[in-house]
Amino acid sequence: MRLLALRSDTCAVWLFAAAFGCTTSPSPASRVPGPASRVIELRNGHWFDGAQFVDRTMYSVEGYFSAARPPRVDSVIDLR
Repeated sequence: MRLLALRSDTCAVWLFAAAFGCTTSPSPASRVPGPASRVIELRNGHWFDGAQFVDRTMYSVEGYFSAARPPRVDSVIDLR
């Protein structure tokens, strides 16, 4: 597992790209990564839940955001 430390301006670019490149899965528990897919843990993020920003870790699994931790994580990006 790789841990990437990014500057805040780099994180802003990453979050913009992630917001337009991924969508929220309607059923995060049903998202199980395939053997060739890359799973990214987005640690220390501030995510908008529709009413406010909340601190949480999210995962990018096959192009979808998921709050449920998948069985395997390939990379970690610390958004702090």
